[in-house]
Amino acid sequence: MRESDLWPPVREWLEKRGYEIYVERFDVDVVAVKDNRLTVVELKLGCTAKLIEQLDVRSRWADIVYAAIPRRPQVIGEFRYRGYGVLLVKDGKCKQILKPKQQPWSREKMRKYRFKVLAKTTPALSHEVAGLPACRELRENRKRSRSQAALEAEKPEYNKEELVAELNRAANEIDSEIESLDKSKKLTRADLDEEFGSLEAEK
Repeated sequence: MRESDLWPPVREWLEKRGYEIYVERFDVDVVAVKDNRLTVVELKLGCTAKLIEQLDVRSRWADIVYAAIPRRPQVIGEFRYRGYGVLLVKDGKCKQILKPKQQPWSREKMRKYRFKVLAKTTPALSHEVAGLPACRELRENRKRSRSQAALEAEKPEYNKEELVAELNRAANEIDSEIESLDKSKKLTRADLDEEFGSLEAEK
């Protein structure tokens, strides 16, 4: 099992509760927003000291902090003491086994900055996955995917019949221009012939 395998059930759980979801933002697997509150979810395969450290860092600016794991933790008291929630992901389903508490975040500027960034960011697209290794290549691929999706969304929709009619009108205008140019050339040649004829007569 990989951390990314925990993502689909967690996403479904958040969506059912009306969260706006972002993935791989601010070095967090999942950032969700609802009622002007920031919720973060770290996807992990087990309870380790590193996980607790990560949640401690997130609690400095997030309102709600979750750990999503595939097995019930033996040290659940550590999460309860810190006010962190626990989501158990098992058999393709996500269940909250420990309710989180509001975090007394200490970095107001950091929190405001994250809200500002998210306001300019597109929520997670259907093909995006959380819990993938954080490497430069993957981050670049995510940026390209978002840019491509934004460009596709901005493309205007064309009606095929209207487009054909517009092309026909343009073609007719071009034909008219060519025809008028041909007429002017003929008139110019006729004028020249007449001029040369009068010169010959004078000689």
